[in-house]
Amino acid sequence: MPSLRPTHKGTSPIAGATELNYRYIEETIRHALEVDNIRGACKHAAVLRKYFDRMVLYRQGRVIVEKVAFRVSDAVIYKARASKDWMVGSFLHGYARSLCKLGEARQAIAFHEKVIAVYLEVYGERHPLSSMMYCIPFKCATSS
Repeated sequence: MPSLRPTHKGTSPIAGATELNYRYIEETIRHALEVDNIRGACKHAAVLRKYFDRMVLYRQGRVIVEKVAFRVSDAVIYKARASKDWMVGSFLHGYARSLCKLGEARQAIAFHEKVIAVYLEVYGERHPLSSMMYCIPFKCATSS
């Protein structure tokens, strides 16, 4: 069986996965949450969210991904910023984009604010990803 771990670009065999494979990822996320490994759960939830987005199954993917998103506390964000953990920001960004697609602009914008804090620390203010994050909440608010 191929590895289901995300790579730096978030790609994984889950992209072409069967239901059985993504169930393994869901189980991995549940275990990470049980042991309070929120940053680890973010890494796997990002991959799972991308799978559901590709399948245009935003609501189905939201169920488990939302469990992770709401466990990303200020303390988790602080640790991610301190260790320059880009994956937490990437996960939150993807989750916020999914919320925007579902028409939940206010909630999406709140998560994008967290993304900005992480990306500024990880990439710096001059990096294209950091500057792009300032535009996304506006786009989300005006498209809903």
